[in-house]
Amino acid sequence: MTHLAHIATRLINVPLLITPEYGSVVTSVLADRIGVHSKVSDELIKSYVRPNSSQTLDERNGIVTLPIVGGLIHRGGELEAMSGMQSYTRLHNRLEALFASDDVRGILLDIDSGGGEAAGLAELVDWLPKASKQAGKPVWGIANTSAGSAAYWLASATGRLFASHHSRVGSIGVYVQHVDMSKAVEKRGLVVSFIYAGDHKIDGNPFGPLPDGVRASIQSSVDRLYSDFVSAVATNRGLDEKVVRATQAKVYGAEDAQAIGLVDGIGGLGSVLTAFAEYLRPSQVGYRPS
Repeated sequence: MTHLAHIATRLINVPLLITPEYGSVVTSVLADRIGVHSKVSDELIKSYVRPNSSQTLDERNGIVTLPIVGGLIHRGGELEAMSGMQSYTRLHNRLEALFASDDVRGILLDIDSGGGEAAGLAELVDWLPKASKQAGKPVWGIANTSAGSAAYWLASATGRLFASHHSRVGSIGVYVQHVDMSKAVEKRGLVVSFIYAGDHKIDGNPFGPLPDGVRASIQSSVDRLYSDFVSAVATNRGLDEKVVRATQAKVYGAEDAQAIGLVDGIGGLGSVLTAFAEYLRPSQVGYRPS
C-alpha cells in the first residue's frame, strides 16, 4: 500500500530516535517492501498496534490527560490516520489549543511510545516549556508504560516526569539504517542503473553497499543529533551531560531511571493525577476566582 511505501522512505537513511525493539518491529512490518527478512513474530508486531486515545478533561481539577501513543513522526495527515502514528505537528496544535482553553489548568502527557522521527522534535521540545510558562499551565509527564528515545526527549521537557511500575525509559541515542538490496535484486534477475548529475545524488541508495565516505557522512549527522539529544536531556532534567552520555542509549526500568535522574518519581496514572491535582490547588497554579 502507498502509506507503507511512504513510511519506508522515512525510516531508511534518515536519523531515527527509536528503541531497538521498536525499530525491529517497524522494519518487520515493512520487510516485504524493503527486502528485509522479518525476524519478529506476528504476535509482537500486533502488540505495538495501539490506538491513539482521545484526551480527557477532569472538570473537578482542570487537568487534561493527553495520550501520546505509538510511533512519532514529523507530519502526519493520511499517513498518521492509517498507521496509528502520531505527528509532532498535530501534538503541537492540540497543546496550543489546551493552553488557550479557560477550562484547562494543567496537562498530563500520558506517554506510551518507543520513539520515532527526529525531524520536527527539537522544535516541539524547545517550544513546550516556554508555552507552558506563558500560559501559566504546568505540563507533567508519565511513562505509561514506555518513553523511549524520541518519546523520552519529549518527556524530558515536562515540568515533572514519572514512570509507572514496570515501565521502560531512556534509549537516549540515534541511529540510521541502510538496506543493501543488491543481492535481492540480483536474485530476481533485475539490473538497476542510475543516470544522474551531481557526485552525491545517489548517496546511500539501496542497490549497493554503503561506501565508506557516505557512511562517514551519515555518522557525522548521527553524532550531531546525538549531541543535541544529550544536551537537551541534560538541560531539561538538570543533569550533567556526562551522566546522560554514560547511559549509552540503554533502556531502564522505573527504579533505575529514577536513580539516574531520568524521572522524578514512580507511580501509576491515578497516583500521578492525584499528585498533580494537589499541586494545582487554588493557592498554587492557574487559580482564577469566579
